[in-house]
Amino acid sequence: MVRRLIPERFVRIVKGDPVAQPPDALPTVAAAVHLVYPPAVASEVLDSLEHTDRPLADLSELRRLMAPFDRQTFPSPVRINFGQVDVAEHDVDGMHLLLDADDTSVSRTLLLTSVYEPHVTAVFRRFIRPGMTVVDVGANVGYFSALASTLVGPEGRVIALEPNSENCRLILLTMLANQAENIEVLPISAAAERGWQYFSTHVGSNGGFIGSTRDDLLDGRGTVVAAFPLDDIIEGPVHLMKLDVEGAEGLVLAGAHTLLDRYRPIVISELSIEMLDRVSHMTIGDYLDALIGRGYTLHVVSPTELTTTEITDVARFVGDWTDPFRLEELLFLPTPPA
Repeated sequence: MVRRLIPERFVRIVKGDPVAQPPDALPTVAAAVHLVYPPAVASEVLDSLEHTDRPLADLSELRRLMAPFDRQTFPSPVRINFGQVDVAEHDVDGMHLLLDADDTSVSRTLLLTSVYEPHVTAVFRRFIRPGMTVVDVGANVGYFSALASTLVGPEGRVIALEPNSENCRLILLTMLANQAENIEVLPISAAAERGWQYFSTHVGSNGGFIGSTRDDLLDGRGTVVAAFPLDDIIEGPVHLMKLDVEGAEGLVLAGAHTLLDRYRPIVISELSIEMLDRVSHMTIGDYLDALIGRGYTLHVVSPTELTTTEITDVARFVGDWTDPFRLEELLFLPTPPA
């Protein structure tokens, strides 16, 4: 079930009611695009839009127009936060989620299919038990945090780390809707050292760290977010960690050595060679060694079969991974003590 609150004025505009049309003082779509994008970028955006000479309805419409464009390719210093009209409520497997109806990545998938990353969902359901502690690093809109909340139950806890403030608002709204008191939201990033990172959304709710040169900091597309090692902020046992941080997985592990050695949590990690190298400055081999060297076994999660396969020849696995943009979901299981 999807419920979206749409003001009556929007309904009247769609029906063609001339009384409800926005006032002439509002800019046209073309003028608004030129205001929020640099000239060269604005031209590319306008080439993909239709009826750009009509008046813009309001800021919510401008937000919807901007939503499909990757902010890395189409940079803009303008950011429009979601309001009540932009939020959709959706029930998925007993969870009541509040989502951004204009998010073309995670929210759109959930709203249209009620399914999101079923292979990762299967891993959560297979390994998470009541009373566990789950750390969701890169929680996005909170789907996996909400799922973990139902699986660990009232005696367990979920720690959701998410540097995107708008995503955090959605997680908090979902928590309120489900009375999920076992979720703790930390609006920060996990990193190797205490400090800061320059963060920007990509498409919709997805985002990641970007350059922090003088030019990067001046262009206005990102926000400065606080960064902390997990070892500094996580207390008590941790049973499972999910890492989905657009190439910063190596930085997360570098700040979690004590946590990994003391509590030996299950780790599920999305990984791309290109993103890992660009953001963490680490090779895939070094990343795998950081966990295998700590007594973990490597498994690949199949996105189609929803099964896991142990990799016994790690060198061959790395050698066969030739496409730097290939995404894999990796599962690391701690070996039992001797």
